[in-house]
Amino acid sequence: MKFFKCGKCQKPFKIDETKIKSPIVSISCSSCSTKNTLRFGIFLLVQNKEELIEVPLKKGGIILSRSNANKLENYLYINDKFVSRKHAIIEVKEKEGKFSIFVKDLNSTNGTYDKNKNKIHPEEEIPFLKNDYFIIGLTKVSLKFY
Repeated sequence: MKFFKCGKCQKPFKIDETKIKSPIVSISCSSCSTKNTLRFGIFLLVQNKEELIEVPLKKGGIILSRSNANKLENYLYINDKFVSRKHAIIEVKEKEGKFSIFVKDLNSTNGTYDKNKNKIHPEEEIPFLKNDYFIIGLTKVSLKFY
């Protein structure tokens, strides 16, 4: 069980997380009828001067790519001219019930850098930990836990 408060009237309510099927849930408060949006799990946070994108992570991979009109599944399009068409991949892997997140540069033109400004070698899989962030082009990529 998780406990939350309404964003408007602060009335407390609880949610059984085992019954949640989606990473984003909308709940109306029974007191003031305010619609509250709740997030569950790990989200990829992509931020630059142009945009802030928050995407729920799920098992598998998501390719970070420069904005493109052809929307393909498992691609996240970023409005940044310094991001390659197939810049990097964020992979969520499961082993014995535990999830791990990795970043891999896909031989991008401008490279992928860790929070210490070290360039990640193409095709090298780097663990993506809770307080880490990576830079691709002029965009910061981090994790947000709910």
